[in-house]
Amino acid sequence: MKRQRARRRIAAFLVGALLVVMAMPCYAEANPLHKLGRGIVNLATSWIEVPKAIHEESKASNPFIGLTYGAIKGAGECVIRTGAAAYDAGTFILPKYDKPLLKPEYVF
Repeated sequence: MKRQRARRRIAAFLVGALLVVMAMPCYAEANPLHKLGRGIVNLATSWIEVPKAIHEESKASNPFIGLTYGAIKGAGECVIRTGAAAYDAGTFILPKYDKPLLKPEYVF
């Protein structure tokens, strides 16, 4: 029973901390928590690059090209965004490296 309460408290703390980090203003570029939040958000949403690229390529040429080339392009962009997100989350405490690696900063 005590372990279950402790786990609930830890989970509630982690969810609260995540909400605080994600709710931080986006204009605070030099803030290390902004960089951590950017890393967490990009880790969670990097998979969106695949359907986004499929949609963009389908609009640019045709649906077949969108499903083939767009899926490959999106998978590559997903890997790149995941790597940049891991870098941001791993080095958030270093103030010298606070600029975003990717443009746009987030998927959307």
